Order: sequence, then structure tokens, then C-alpha cells
Amino acid sequence: MSHAIERDEYRGFDKGSCFELATAVTYTNVGVYPPGAIKPFTQRDKVAVIHELNAIVDSFRAVAPPGR
Repeated sequence: MSHAIERDEYRGFDKGSCFELATAVTYTNVGVYPPGAIKPFTQRDKVAVIHELNAIVDSFRAVAPPGR
């Protein structure tokens, strides 16, 4: 298989409203491309991307919609 997705979903309720946040990192096997066509996505890259995505999720704050 040449593709994979790692997905995390976060759900919650606040004051009667439901929220869902999701993050996803999609991978492609570097072996399906001609040599040198793309730069491999390393474990270090993965950790950095997941850290950034988690920071975005952590910054979420539920607020009341206008008129509520």
C-alpha cells in the first residue's frame, strides 16, 4: 500500500453545542515516486507537524454564537 492517514478526532459539548475538531497527517510511500522526486517525510518531520496540529487544537475555545 502506498498511502496512509493518521487521524485524531476531538469531540465535546459546551452549553448545548457540540464541537468536533480533527487533525490528519497523510503519508505516501516514497518508493512510489522516481528517485529524488520528493523529500522523504522523516519521523522528526512527523513529530514537528503533530506538535503544530496539537497546538492549533489546544488553542480552540468555544464561544457563544451571536444572539445567544
